[in-house]
Amino acid sequence: ENDTPGSAVAKLFASAKMNGKECGVLSHCLQNWPSEAQMRATASEVQNLLVSGKKKEALQYAQEGQLWGPALAVASQLGEKFYVDTVRQMALRQLVAGSPLRT
Repeated sequence: ENDTPGSAVAKLFASAKMNGKECGVLSHCLQNWPSEAQMRATASEVQNLLVSGKKKEALQYAQEGQLWGPALAVASQLGEKFYVDTVRQMALRQLVAGSPLRT
């Protein structure tokens, strides 16, 4: 696979337009949102791991807690393999099956 991280993300979002399907309401496209308390706890632990220099552990914790913004930021620092894997995990765990963004 020769996709760069940027092109992988672009393809993911472009697929929604190419398939001609739109998610009219956000809740029809997304699933499994963590609670605000869970996101705060995850963010705190990710921050602690990063301050301790444990980037891979921070990435894994952010992925497990579905804190995708920080997960993508950390993954991009770790390299293309980590970034592409994080984008895939986000698509599979966050996007509803059948959503054109998930394909």
